[in-house]
Amino acid sequence: MKNLSLLLISLGLLQTTQIQVQNLLSYTYSSNGDKGECLFPEDSSGNVFFSSLIDVPYSADTIMMIADDYIMSQNVSDKCVVKRLSNSTRTSTYSIQLNIGKQSWGVEYWGTPLFVFNRDASHVKFKCIVEARTGKYKYSLVDFETNRNTIRGEAKNDGQPNTIHWQRVNSLTKERNDYVSKNDTSKRSVKEVVFDFNSQIAYEACLYQAEFEATKRFEEGLKNLNFEDDFLDTTQKTPNTELTLNKASQGRGFSISLFGEGFFTHAGSYTNQNQQSISKSNYSNYTGFLLEKGNNVFITSGEASYEQAGVQELVKQTMIDGFWNVVDDINLAHFVIRYVLNLEGRDKAYLLISTPKGDVEKE
Repeated sequence: MKNLSLLLISLGLLQTTQIQVQNLLSYTYSSNGDKGECLFPEDSSGNVFFSSLIDVPYSADTIMMIADDYIMSQNVSDKCVVKRLSNSTRTSTYSIQLNIGKQSWGVEYWGTPLFVFNRDASHVKFKCIVEARTGKYKYSLVDFETNRNTIRGEAKNDGQPNTIHWQRVNSLTKERNDYVSKNDTSKRSVKEVVFDFNSQIAYEACLYQAEFEATKRFEEGLKNLNFEDDFLDTTQKTPNTELTLNKASQGRGFSISLFGEGFFTHAGSYTNQNQQSISKSNYSNYTGFLLEKGNNVFITSGEASYEQAGVQELVKQTMIDGFWNVVDDINLAHFVIRYVLNLEGRDKAYLLISTPKGDVEKE
């Protein structure tokens, strides 16, 4: 019995040590290269922080009550997790976790997803400190850490928001450039790998923007506390960038909503060399051949994971070809390609080509 107890204690210590080692291996203190534009403000020591002193004509008790109501109300959405760490009449501290986007993760067999489950694309964690005195209050958002999901290569998972973002972008860029230097970029297979690198880099940039926007929305709520005798607005506004990433167990994926002029943000010089600037004219005022080279195409399908996987491959191959411009807004498209998969009997996949209005459709 004594030996069993010692064994259980040892296993517990081993598990704790393993978790700490994993955290150390995934955490970064370096950007692995130069930092580009940083969205999150930093102090002189490089720590991310948000802080402001606000004048309001209310007592400290009233301010603390309203601030606590706002912060705790953010728990009603699955996009924010709040824990109250300490509470007093003049100072309160909270632990905040913002859940950013969704990723579909699964296992593929011969390009077909066997199973898929959703998880948050990233988490932004920080402490929120609110201090109140009669006629004013101060909020501080400190101790930031961003946790992103694992990707292959040198990219880390955790770190301060600006640092982890640029560490991942720089790591991916170095891996891509190293691959390009060792392979013939005129080959289709090489272009596909480079595209995957570029799409992941672009996705990281969009994720970074969404992380910052979510943090700013939380801060704006603190900066503009509602002291009126009314219900709090707990609705969560959807970011401009929809973050949906299908990711197989062994490869990089991308989001259809990222395509357009801004898709290759931070992607460097190895993007699709044939990609033309996207024309703002579309079917509504177009009189030529809809499938003409250089025209805009919107590629879509149903919501099922296996349909989305097909669309992603179509988008990828179309962008590599460079014959048409893939757009993420149907209002900019000259024509639409819809990927349809019929699972009745033997699986059948086919494409429907139509105008954006749907008044002409061909299979």
